[in-house]
Amino acid sequence: MTARDYRCRPNCRRYLEQIRITIATVGHVESETLDPEVKEELIDPYRRFRQE
Repeated sequence: MTARDYRCRPNCRRYLEQIRITIATVGHVESETLDPEVKEELIDPYRRFRQE
């Protein structure tokens, strides 16, 4: 996924770069290791977005 693929504006490019940095830094987190409350906090914004 690149900014060019989505014809992103500058803010979108910055966002994609932040995601790349986060992935490179953190790698991945097993969902089983997350506290249930933390997991809910991470998932909730996506649920609300899909409902809009």
